[in-house]
Amino acid sequence: MSKTCWSALLIGLVMGQAAFGGADSARKEPERKEKERLTMPMGSSSAALQGNSLFTGLGVGMFVAASGDAASTEWGLTRPYLYEANPLMRSRPIRIASHAVVPLVTWWASDHLHKNGQRKLALAMRIAVVAVYGYATLHNTRILSRMK
Repeated sequence: MSKTCWSALLIGLVMGQAAFGGADSARKEPERKEKERLTMPMGSSSAALQGNSLFTGLGVGMFVAASGDAASTEWGLTRPYLYEANPLMRSRPIRIASHAVVPLVTWWASDHLHKNGQRKLALAMRIAVVAVYGYATLHNTRILSRMK
């Protein structure tokens, strides 16, 4: 793979790590779990906690799927006779920036919705972004595998 492809993958993973919280959140995890355990009403299950981990996991998944799409697109553009079909994404800087900005904006918007009680809509937003970028990644790799 080309240097640009590896750069796109690295940028996506770094952005996902920055949004997820990185090592700082690992230190705060025991404190947070203890607070949640103490504030949960009697008889309630841990479904609320599992829902938050799914929500956070999909948030990270947005960055992983976007970086996978960016990397597979850059890899595909190194092949002869392949081109970017979307006219807005033919510029490399715009293409790479959009793969970082879309997950960031979706993270912010869905986090805002989640905090305001619209959890299903927030979760649906993250699922949609992961699905779209995931499909694009699979499509790109399928096209590349046919061109040997």
